[in-house]
Amino acid sequence: SLIIPFLNANIYEKSTEEYVNSMVIIENHNRIGHLSNNSDNLFWFVHISDTHINSFEKIYGKQSEILKHALEDIKNYIKPSFIINTGDLVNPLPYYQDPEQWKIYWAVLQETGMNESFYYDIVGNHDGYGNFDTFSYFLNWSMQKKLQYTFNRSIGNSNYTFIILNTAWSKYAEWPDGTSGELN
Repeated sequence: SLIIPFLNANIYEKSTEEYVNSMVIIENHNRIGHLSNNSDNLFWFVHISDTHINSFEKIYGKQSEILKHALEDIKNYIKPSFIINTGDLVNPLPYYQDPEQWKIYWAVLQETGMNESFYYDIVGNHDGYGNFDTFSYFLNWSMQKKLQYTFNRSIGNSNYTFIILNTAWSKYAEWPDGTSGELN
């Protein structure tokens, strides 16, 4: 079950016990949500974005190494249910996709043991510069190889659905025109 806090104007005037009791009442009567000490349905995931492989090496260092260390640390120390990377996986400068950046991105995923059921990526506007008509580089070198998709997670007795949408511009564009997005 999803815990949805019941908020009202008097919440700060209530004791913790009164607040918990009000949640139990909601659970028993409306089935909206409840508080529980049971962690059977508790899970976490990590959201990362704007990894920009090979774009700012002179300023920030080698982005691929930063991503590699981040993925290793996330997997080994945080131990989430999954990781979502919401785009700008590479940063094709000046304005066109660079196959080498995509190959480096894919190599990092392979080296860190990422797979389709743990690592979910989606295209960002940078991942389509000069290639918005087909997104062929993303479709070839990403983990999911899909522009839109859903995936499910079952935790304890609950099921969760995640909807991943492509909002990158689907018309041919170069920077800075390709910075807007759309849903279609």
